[in-house]
Amino acid sequence: MRQYFFLGVLLFFPVVSAHAALFDPPSNIERIDQAITRYESYAKKGPWPKIKEGKKIEPGQTSDRLPTIRDRLEAEGYFKELKKKNQRGKESSFYDPELEEVIKVYQERNGLEPDGVIGKGTFQAMNVTVDRRLCQLRVNRSRFESLMATEIPPRYVRVNVPAFRLDVVENHQSVLESKVIVGRRDRKTPIFNDEITHLVMNPAWYVPRNIAVKDKLPHLQKDPAYLQKMNMKLYGKSEEGTSVEVDPATIDWTTVSADNFDYKIVQKPGGGNALGTIKFLFPNKYDVYLHDTSDRYLFKRQSRSFSSGCIRVERYMDLADIILKDNADWNHEKIGQAINSGIQRRIDLTTPLPIHIVYVTAWVTEGGEVQFRDDLYRYDPAIAKTVCSQ
Repeated sequence: MRQYFFLGVLLFFPVVSAHAALFDPPSNIERIDQAITRYESYAKKGPWPKIKEGKKIEPGQTSDRLPTIRDRLEAEGYFKELKKKNQRGKESSFYDPELEEVIKVYQERNGLEPDGVIGKGTFQAMNVTVDRRLCQLRVNRSRFESLMATEIPPRYVRVNVPAFRLDVVENHQSVLESKVIVGRRDRKTPIFNDEITHLVMNPAWYVPRNIAVKDKLPHLQKDPAYLQKMNMKLYGKSEEGTSVEVDPATIDWTTVSADNFDYKIVQKPGGGNALGTIKFLFPNKYDVYLHDTSDRYLFKRQSRSFSSGCIRVERYMDLADIILKDNADWNHEKIGQAINSGIQRRIDLTTPLPIHIVYVTAWVTEGGEVQFRDDLYRYDPAIAKTVCSQ
């Protein structure tokens, strides 16, 4: 069990965010229209240079691919925008500090680790054609038009799935940013609007049947003691139809399949629980929610699609603070004490908090920076058919 200690009062201040105004459709449409005009001008100049992929290039190295990389960045306006020189001649093959700075900005705007190393992800992003980028802007303009039909509340939680990012937004300003982990491509996080109505401290995990069958059953077939090692309990039905605990060692798991799996698996609260120490619920037909996680090392990854649909939140304690600030009996210290008690506890919100799970792969910041993200679930092509010229 993680222990929580507190010094003073936790304060929240608005932060400058590449996502702050993401859910403000009118201003987004205006900015994205300006970006579309800009990228149309790029497209008229012809195709962007294609980069030969291969061995990564690090700052201080020399590579015959760097002149083409410089041309590619210049074609998208990076040197002009950042007021940097695009070196020519012999120096253009040397990876100098000036180019490194431009590369880091490019990586940040394309959802890559801004480490300055030109590797596989950077090569792939640079080799996206100008026509595809222009189409991506038009696709997301269409998304913002759809969002204009949604009433924007003064305070809400927003998760942008392709950006692996959660924001708490108050009066169009982000007061909390957090990395999140979202659903894998084969177990997508659904896109919808709802309201967070309650929290559960030290939650038990009632393993959904599809996860029990796909993920847990293979482990049980190899090792009947698996559930005990994972602090999990197995439940079946008595002859009267009531739920009863079952010893996994008494079952011949080689005879159990997805078709006849008639059990429920529950992971008890405590260390190693997949939901961590808090879950944030907005009851919905998809059975997804926000929660902490025991696999916190995954937040270090740049691309974070590892869950079975639920959304794991890195800054879950800060999120709890903000969500419970209208509940007079709760503060940061009391939340920590409740977690440290190890007792499962439900807390209903005084005022339900809207949550919007969105799917946006391109937007423009208030500063005019165009941001692109990978089309994680391959949703863009369906919209592209109607908004992009073929």
